[in-house]
Amino acid sequence: MEKLKDKDLNLLMNRKPFLTTRQMAEMFGYKSTDALRKQRIKGKKALFPFFKIGRRVFYDLGKILELIEQKLKI
Repeated sequence: MEKLKDKDLNLLMNRKPFLTTRQMAEMFGYKSTDALRKQRIKGKKALFPFFKIGRRVFYDLGKILELIEQKLKI
């Protein structure tokens, strides 16, 4: 399988809003990306659904917003 090039990855991301780990950390007020990384690595259930392409981690903004809405309805 051929590795995705950055320009191709950007095209995919523009079709659907995906966030990088850094963007997620900034959005939710984490001082660094370590908290999100530790959740994924240590086997704890991650707070937010994510997927990996190669070594890069992405979060689906649509799914995250759905989860937030569900939590706020409680």
